[in-house]
Amino acid sequence: MRNRYAAVLQECMEAAGIDKAQHEYKPWLIKVLVYKLLLGNKKITGGGAGPRLVKGSKEKLADALVKILERQCVASAVGLLPESERDSLSLPKYARVNTFKTSVAKVCLFLSLSLCLSVSLCVCVPVCACVCLCM
Repeated sequence: MRNRYAAVLQECMEAAGIDKAQHEYKPWLIKVLVYKLLLGNKKITGGGAGPRLVKGSKEKLADALVKILERQCVASAVGLLPESERDSLSLPKYARVNTFKTSVAKVCLFLSLSLCLSVSLCVCVPVCACVCLCM
């Protein structure tokens, strides 16, 4: 799994001093918690040493993100992404079709007409089919 904001999160963590304390905790956990706090749902639920560390540095992390946004002259974190990633649609690669309710042909036709996608069929189980979406 790649993280589009990995460099931004790392810079915020360095500015807040969390990156030095990271060796005591799982590094991926700290990065996920910082993402949730700054770019996600803006809150961390649960307890433990990792969440306490990130919650304690909330103001420093937010200030670091604001400084990065000002330095890059963008209004939101989405502006930090490359242009190619900003405009991309977030579509799934596969869609499950319940053949009890509709047919695979109808779903393929709908997807190809409404979303301008090329659609291929991959039948995994007789009752449900998997449609592969290709952009």
